[in-house]
Amino acid sequence: MSYLFSKRTLVQYFEQQKINLQAEVENSDPNYLLRVSESDFQEYLVSRYGLETPRLFGDQIYQHEPKDADISIKRDDPRFISMGPNAWLKPSHTKIRGTAITISIPFEGNAELFKYQPSTFTDIPPQGKIVNQEIQLMYQLIRPDVEELTRRYSQDLGKIKKYLSWVARDVAAFNQSLPQFAQDLITRRKQKLLEDRNMSAALGIPIKRREDAPRTYAVPSVRRKPMAERPKV
Repeated sequence: MSYLFSKRTLVQYFEQQKINLQAEVENSDPNYLLRVSESDFQEYLVSRYGLETPRLFGDQIYQHEPKDADISIKRDDPRFISMGPNAWLKPSHTKIRGTAITISIPFEGNAELFKYQPSTFTDIPPQGKIVNQEIQLMYQLIRPDVEELTRRYSQDLGKIKKYLSWVARDVAAFNQSLPQFAQDLITRRKQKLLEDRNMSAALGIPIKRREDAPRTYAVPSVRRKPMAERPKV
């Protein structure tokens, strides 16, 4: 397993989302932007670039079949002593056959958010592996120990839930800032387009239109959210 919530900061991820949103506005076809409903376009942008904090499905948690595992331990590991009275005869670093247990926690929401550190965090973040829309928690045991496994799993799950609560707080603030951010970009871009066209019209010289210029404007839908489909004009 690797550390979750530790690749970069959420602030950096939020900034990238805003950069992507701005790029879409600036790269939109001028005719489309001048004709589309501002409120519809704004709502589309907020839906497309807004984020959804992962929500765990506690009632769908399951474990995989136990598997054999070669567990590497050192002489100073407490488990080394548990190997029996002759443990001292073994090398200072050895491998023994144990058991690997994997527990999967399904979730919905943006899986990318498991990579980023929220504004509130601890020195040691939780560990896990994101596979599709599941968190996999993996444990290695020298011998069956339900009490120890339950303790470690409960502790790890509690850490993940706490981090998600911190992520949710940051995401809520980010999502709240998006409508005004998107509206300001739309307004500025439309204002510039109108100023450019007024200047061009004032020259009194005909404009040659591109033959391949589209007459209708529609943008491919985005699968993440139903609303994230560009409004048509």
